[in-house]
Amino acid sequence: MHTLWQLGDFDRLIELKGGEGTTARAFALLATGRREEALAAWDRVAATYDLQSPAVREWIEPVRDFLTLSEASRSAVYKNLDGAFDPEEIFFVGTQAARLGMPEATEILGRAVDGGYPCWDALVRHPWITPIKQQPGFADVVRRAELARQRAEAAFREAGGTTLLGLS
Repeated sequence: MHTLWQLGDFDRLIELKGGEGTTARAFALLATGRREEALAAWDRVAATYDLQSPAVREWIEPVRDFLTLSEASRSAVYKNLDGAFDPEEIFFVGTQAARLGMPEATEILGRAVDGGYPCWDALVRHPWITPIKQQPGFADVVRRAELARQRAEAAFREAGGTTLLGLS
């Protein structure tokens, strides 16, 4: 699911078996312009959690706010970012900020790259990122992601990764 999200292949993500009731599916529905279906999918996700827990409520409600694409969406991005703890999650929040054209989007995506998530493919292909590609610093974030990707590929080859996977 995450690979399809990063590549912007939303239709395939929506069609995945077992994807019903997942966060990624709700966001993919939103990305394809199916906002009401996205909200219904998110409500199914929320129903699987104990809403009595303050930590869960603090996560469930901001995501729903973002899915509405209303004025509440911007503050939801900040709330989602507050709870983000790993680089992939920070990248996901960065795509939310980019979707809204927020000036902070480039900085958020840069945090994800610098934190160890060299998501070059998504930075250059994901449709939600298109609105911010001209922001100051965006090209530098893409460059840093490309360098990190090159280092990872070199380490993979040097460690014999292609042989282990039967690619050579």
